[in-house]
Amino acid sequence: MRILYITSVSLEKEKNTGNKIHFTEVGKALKSLGNEIILIAPRYENLGSRYDYGLIDEQMDFPKRTYVNYLKFHNRLGGEFKSLIDKYSPDFVYSRDIINGHRFYKILKPLKIPYMIEINDIIANSDLKPDLLKMILASNQFKQIGNCDAIRVMLDQTAEKIRNKIPEKKVFTIPHGTDTDIFKERDKLEMRSKYGFGKDDYIYLFVGTFNSESYVKGLKSFIEAFHNFYSTNKNIKAIIVGDGKNHVTLKEIVRSKGLDEMIFFTGYIQNDIVPEYISLSDICLQVWVPERDDKVGLSLKLSSYMACGRRILLSDIEGFREITSDFDPILWNYHDEHSMRNCLVKAYEEKDIWCKGKEQRKFVEENYTWKISAKRIVNAAETIGEKL
Repeated sequence: MRILYITSVSLEKEKNTGNKIHFTEVGKALKSLGNEIILIAPRYENLGSRYDYGLIDEQMDFPKRTYVNYLKFHNRLGGEFKSLIDKYSPDFVYSRDIINGHRFYKILKPLKIPYMIEINDIIANSDLKPDLLKMILASNQFKQIGNCDAIRVMLDQTAEKIRNKIPEKKVFTIPHGTDTDIFKERDKLEMRSKYGFGKDDYIYLFVGTFNSESYVKGLKSFIEAFHNFYSTNKNIKAIIVGDGKNHVTLKEIVRSKGLDEMIFFTGYIQNDIVPEYISLSDICLQVWVPERDDKVGLSLKLSSYMACGRRILLSDIEGFREITSDFDPILWNYHDEHSMRNCLVKAYEEKDIWCKGKEQRKFVEENYTWKISAKRIVNAAETIGEKL
């Protein structure tokens, strides 16, 4: 199968964001199944290196990421879409582009080429700002939902919201995945020795980016609770892996509390090195404060942590709970000012009795790999293709 594979997210090699990893890993998995993948995305010269991930490269270059260039990409993509169809004659089009959906569908429908879109959330129900942008994108998404052959969502909760508007058979719940060849446990003591941590340390670990206020709020709560807990437990440490625009703010908070020697920031780490840090830790964090209490959690981190056999301390929200419920996670109530410290204490006190790491990994291997996601996408494409 030849697949035109489209995203409006740039995919520079140096990027380590969930959106980029999700899209490129599914693309590589689709290729590993014997498909031919034509990669279409913007590429901004000021953000890093152009990289094709082993796929056929049709990325579109722009000097830097700006709002104007973002719009120029969509305009250029819409204008060149027909010529790309003529050039590659794809069997299937998979798109994570919200602006050009109607233009794509007008071209693809007469050709009977199956067209699937990916949706992570319903924009009309989100807290996206400014309001004008939200209105424009929500309108485009509404049109896109109506003008496609199939919709891929990650969560059943998202599927239910969409099924109220369109035929049920048009929606496919296909979760994200994890590369279990990379995300697997390494020798704990060896990794601690490599990165300068002691065998008797108890280590909390967070992996992610610090661009979202939702994560900043969660990490601030963690740092405050850690500060209180550290006063009676001198062997605890924390590692915060990643980077983002709020990096300096978080480091200043740590410094102001005198925790520079206990909480460590790694900065940007390549994705294939991240499992080494997970392996030297005792418990991993997904501390996220959603904009609304009815927000459903969606995170690549959970399956990556689980594949490495680590217990997880996470926000007590729908989505996160369901994925981890069989493996005794520690749930943080972000409405309770004492909850985070209680979670840190519970994790420490139960450090020698939690033993569900192997079960977690098996669960990921059977449900949350990129190849499983890719197979489901191909099956969906074949199903909708038969109906055209």
